[in-house]
Amino acid sequence: MTTSRRGFLGATGLLALSGLLSACGGGSGAATGTAWEFTDDRGAKAGRPARPQKIVAQITAAAALWDLGIRPVGVFGPQKRPDGSAEVMVGNIDLAATQSLGTTFGELNLDKYATLRPDLMVTVLYGDQLWYVPKESTPTIETLSPVVGIRQDGRSVRASIEAYITLAEALGADIRTPAITGAKAAFDKAATRLSESAKAKPGLKVLAVSATKDKLYIATPAYHGDLRLFRELGVDVVAPAAPDPAFEALSWEQAERYQADVILVDSRAATAIPRSELNAIPTWSRHPAVRAGQVHEWAAETPCSYQRFAPVLTALADVLDKSRADVVA
Repeated sequence: MTTSRRGFLGATGLLALSGLLSACGGGSGAATGTAWEFTDDRGAKAGRPARPQKIVAQITAAAALWDLGIRPVGVFGPQKRPDGSAEVMVGNIDLAATQSLGTTFGELNLDKYATLRPDLMVTVLYGDQLWYVPKESTPTIETLSPVVGIRQDGRSVRASIEAYITLAEALGADIRTPAITGAKAAFDKAATRLSESAKAKPGLKVLAVSATKDKLYIATPAYHGDLRLFRELGVDVVAPAAPDPAFEALSWEQAERYQADVILVDSRAATAIPRSELNAIPTWSRHPAVRAGQVHEWAAETPCSYQRFAPVLTALADVLDKSRADVVA
């Protein structure tokens, strides 16, 4: 399993958001120039003489902050698919309005970073790894700006969304705007609908996978924030027996090991193989969910914001509503 696959590879409205922020930890520092500090999900404390204004962020983190009104001056991580369309992790970011510091894992452009003179770096955290930040470059980066890591693994998307809200408010965002409170309401509505759809299909099993030409990777629900959220809402997401830790890697000869009624397939450009090639693999084509035509997209690495996840939950509810729960013999 490659490093990039492991890391990924988780009352409405104004009142709910206000309560959420009062319950969360976070940072301090006003626009007037008072000292600013923030404790991230590693327990590491980032500090500045004043609240950061120029932020560089890993693309998934940047997209979550973007939806909360924070506009990074630079981004790094996957941005475009081979056909020129945006990757799912870009979210609502206007890529023309920010500087790219690299798209390949571990190849952050330090010269560009220094030129931007950022006040803060924000990145996704998997385990103890600052995602897409080369370990050998971290000491240099930390001489240029503090670094904040927001955990993506081992917890529900809800918790990660809350962490970004806390960070955004510490950075000066107004999270009580109609756009954000409306997004929270839409998320809650979509979550309720998914829960109802899951209840209406008792026994329906869902399997999330990532497929390459050589391997089939079975996703571990406890690791991936979105799958963890799906489970919280009542979706029966199948767990592999031997994850490492995010996926169990199987040879294609073992592709029928985990039976399910529905399969969600990772759609990221870096991991996706053409559906025609996938369907040509005999063990894949024999899987009950494939035979039943119940194979759908898994939008892995969707940015952790209410805006981005409401459609994800709605789409999965649609899938469940249309799926049969009796395809496994």
